[in-house]
Amino acid sequence: MNCLKGTITGIVRSGSVAIVEVLIQNAALTETAVPSETESLAPLTLTAMRLDASHSDNTWKKDQAVRLLFSEMEVALAKNLTGEISMRNRLQGVITAIEPGDALTRVCFSLLQYGGQTVNSVITTRSARAMQLKVGDQIEGLVKSNEMNLHALDEYIDQKAQA
Repeated sequence: MNCLKGTITGIVRSGSVAIVEVLIQNAALTETAVPSETESLAPLTLTAMRLDASHSDNTWKKDQAVRLLFSEMEVALAKNLTGEISMRNRLQGVITAIEPGDALTRVCFSLLQYGGQTVNSVITTRSARAMQLKVGDQIEGLVKSNEMNLHALDEYIDQKAQA
């Protein structure tokens, strides 16, 4: 399971649907970061769609610390992607590891925007071969907003402690 920490920056509600925007925290902005490496980093805002929300649901609030969880099976990969697409959750990265299997291949990539936070994707081995993926390639991970699970930071910590 992929997990990125962030802060809610906006919520749009309509009926039972809520679109929640989350600004992902930049792991590169630490005391050990080299300023020249972090100056050009653009903010990364990801979107989670909640289908069970209502106008009276006050579970999520602006400026709330959250974790976005999403399955590695829900991360599609693109190489040399151009043009516009409807997926707003686009994660630019560099492949750090490839674990091929007979049917499926796990691809690990480091987010370019965010100081090396790692995201994993599992795609078919056939697709990995067709894309000619190799360590060091620049790729984009694509995740539909309805596949992003939103958890309050304290709720996520409680669940991990119980596991």
